[in-house]
Amino acid sequence: MLDRVIPPTLWRALFVTPLILLLLPVSTASAAASPFASAMQSAAQARQVPLAVVEATAYVNTRWEWVATPSHNGGVGPMNVQPSQMALASSLSGHTEAQIKGDLAANLDAGAALLAYYHAAGTDLASWRTSVATTQGSLVASEIFNVLRSGASRTTSTGEAITLAPQAVTSAGTSGAASVDAPAAAATASPDYPSASWIPADPSNYSTANRTHDYPIDMIVIHDIEGSAASAIQDFQTPNYAASAHYVVGYDGAITQ
Repeated sequence: MLDRVIPPTLWRALFVTPLILLLLPVSTASAAASPFASAMQSAAQARQVPLAVVEATAYVNTRWEWVATPSHNGGVGPMNVQPSQMALASSLSGHTEAQIKGDLAANLDAGAALLAYYHAAGTDLASWRTSVATTQGSLVASEIFNVLRSGASRTTSTGEAITLAPQAVTSAGTSGAASVDAPAAAATASPDYPSASWIPADPSNYSTANRTHDYPIDMIVIHDIEGSAASAIQDFQTPNYAASAHYVVGYDGAITQ
């Protein structure tokens, strides 16, 4: 009889060992998933876009995280591909819209393809200003080029440590375009809160409150942006968004009114 030949402890080992063998492939597959840094590098190489530009764009948009839900303006993923850009991004990259919305590598590749498409000429980082501003908006482009100059370092929620070294960026691109990191609507000191920068929203996005002057205010609404601070401010300056806020606090603590 087998139960007389095999000790009880060995019986337990025989049952536990297959369970361990079944569990190991799951752990291995998870660990083998394409890391964020490698996906950025692949996209940059495939589309011949400077890796630093892809890294800075993804950092500003999602801090090198994969965010499945769209941002406040409908953009998706670390490259914040907008609904209006989706068809072109799909055509340029060969990825379906569903892939761009749901897959990290496809999103980075499609975003890099858009950057390459709008890049006119030049080999230095400054020559990519117009392309970045076209795909991301001028204020977000300003933030991206600030990150290029300062560099960035972060450990993601998956434990991946990514570092973007400070880059040398000239003040004007080879195309002669105006610098996007010094937007026309330059921020000035806020008249209500001196520590904040003052960038007024478009008048069509807000109205004067219609209430008794001395009506008590007993509630303050704090809302997350679902995107970068610069992207929210851009939307407030766009007439058709019908949205504004009293103050926007950025990731680095900078306050804009």
